[in-house]
Amino acid sequence: MTGATGTVGSPLVDALHDRGVQVRAAVRNPAIATLPSDAEVVADHADAFAPRR
Repeated sequence: MTGATGTVGSPLVDALHDRGVQVRAAVRNPAIATLPSDAEVVADHADAFAPRR
């Protein structure tokens, strides 16, 4: 999900997580992202090369 820490994305991540859906998130700064502990960060927008790794 892109925008996983935004105004819409954050509650959506929580709702999906509450329903048992595995969340994959693209965030600007994984160090400060408040995501469920089992959410997978798949892209770090602060690092332009992260999605290619």
